[in-house]
Amino acid sequence: MSNPHFYSKGDGSVFGAFALTESTETILPIDPRREYKVDGKIVNEWKMILISTTLNKVIAETDYYEIIEKMREDSLVKDKTVVIKALTLEKMKELI
Repeated sequence: MSNPHFYSKGDGSVFGAFALTESTETILPIDPRREYKVDGKIVNEWKMILISTTLNKVIAETDYYEIIEKMREDSLVKDKTVVIKALTLEKMKELI
């Protein structure tokens, strides 16, 4: 399963982020709020970072739950995870 990264915001709160890389099958949690805590606290804000290997850059930063919902046709839910098929750059652009 893909590992999250955590970042501090200016107000001291924390958000979590996962990367989704072009042409890479990725396994993600369906609901990371249930899976990860920082200093014993639930992390409520989650983002997805879309990375293009063709363009060699980040092409979007978006709400995790919104993008997971948009990717339903490109995914397979298994237990508490969702497997995202390898996406093309064009498909990633459609999602954003």
